[in-house]
Amino acid sequence: MESDQITREKQELRDWARQWLTAASTETLKLASSRIVERVRELEAFHHSRHILVYFPRWDEPQVRQLVEYSWDQGKTVYLPKYIHARGEYGIGRLDPGEWQDLSHGHLGIPEPEGHMNDIDANVLDLSLIPGLIFDREAVRIGRGKGFYDRLLARVSGKRVGICFDAQVVKSAPRESHDIPMDLVVTEIGEYRPSKVH
Repeated sequence: MESDQITREKQELRDWARQWLTAASTETLKLASSRIVERVRELEAFHHSRHILVYFPRWDEPQVRQLVEYSWDQGKTVYLPKYIHARGEYGIGRLDPGEWQDLSHGHLGIPEPEGHMNDIDANVLDLSLIPGLIFDREAVRIGRGKGFYDRLLARVSGKRVGICFDAQVVKSAPRESHDIPMDLVVTEIGEYRPSKVH
């Protein structure tokens, strides 16, 4: 498949996902978010993790604040993506208990930790929770098209768990060589695990 064809197919899937998210009710997304948080809490990978990468959710992404607070209660260290201007890419920054409300607006207006070490080794992570506009049943992810997560995940050795609403999971999604597949995708309905090694 030609790269420009893959680009078109990815964009069509992104457009479809955005339309679905816009049409979905706030209550539907809120209830689904709560169920996703519950499912992540039940994961063996979550129980065994000590260092977790989360994300600060947009309105159209599963809301994970409850999971962040639960992680702190369990003594886990929580991180958020943090833009490293010197490199022009994302690294990670530690998110301390109670800091969720005090984040600064970073690159592209996305909230991120302000005062911590800017370039923590991403290999410290046991578990990374990654949002996406589309995932498929083989845990292939389609993001928003900037490639920031793919570049960050290429440096991560821990478990990669995709997070989305179940309607955003398709049977098969186009994949390019730089796309980093997940080890697992969690939705409000269940889990999707790749059936083969990528």
